[in-house]
Amino acid sequence: MENDYTIRTALSRKLTELRKEAKLTIGQLSEQSGIHHVAIERYESGEGCPSLVSLLRLAYFFGVSLDELCCMDEYVARRDQDE
Repeated sequence: MENDYTIRTALSRKLTELRKEAKLTIGQLSEQSGIHHVAIERYESGEGCPSLVSLLRLAYFFGVSLDELCCMDEYVARRDQDE
């Protein structure tokens, strides 16, 4: 479960970073991406885990890959350190 927490934490940081770089509120991101604002709040706080459809919508919206959105480089580096 530790790795799940790490991915969720990295995703929440990255999503918040991308939204702020785009100078969007959670409400604006919700309207433009079609994802409910409560869901976005939960993703950013790390309390919720987005579905594949939501991940794809967010990655497409921000013009990033799923790997980048989920910080997979960071995840792999941490996993390799733990082994």
